[in-house]
Amino acid sequence: MNKAERAFVIVVSSVFMLFPPVQAQRHPSNSHTLAINPVQSGRAVLRCEAGSTTFVLTSPRGETFQVPLVHKDLFGGKSNPPFEASVIAENPGQLLIFTDTFASNPSGGSHQCGAGEELYLHVLSLTQPVHESLSVLVDSCWQSLESSGVEFDQTSRTLSIGLNDSQVVYHVSNDNSVTGGETKKTGVIQ
Repeated sequence: MNKAERAFVIVVSSVFMLFPPVQAQRHPSNSHTLAINPVQSGRAVLRCEAGSTTFVLTSPRGETFQVPLVHKDLFGGKSNPPFEASVIAENPGQLLIFTDTFASNPSGGSHQCGAGEELYLHVLSLTQPVHESLSVLVDSCWQSLESSGVEFDQTSRTLSIGLNDSQVVYHVSNDNSVTGGETKKTGVIQ
């Protein structure tokens, strides 16, 4: 090897030390799982794939039930995965009421609702066939909704949602179907 060839090898070796070869990067998975705790009816998770969220319940006996959740299409079919879920009420093996929260804007950023949140309330019947009885948006940057809280009265089976200057009331029947949605003006923006 002559001097020129050795110099070329040294330069090329130095370049590779400064700029190592780029490794193929794995793309992050398009699925996301979030546990809902505490749920007495079994292990409950929300699984989000390709902008759709599914409630998955594994009972203590090992049975698995999957229920696609309804989220109003605010983003042309794409939404962020939920980052928080909270149990409002549960009648083990019968009924589960919970909320899930996700970022308002799937692309994030500093434009409208870039740091905002959307909160849905879900009522699930855990009796066969397991299904969603109600899905309602209760807090939203995009819809200018602000919830002052969600309450469920086990005795009367009444679900009350404080929204802006009103209260929306639903009744959950013994078969876990949901009726109502009557709005009562409270006169106070909460």
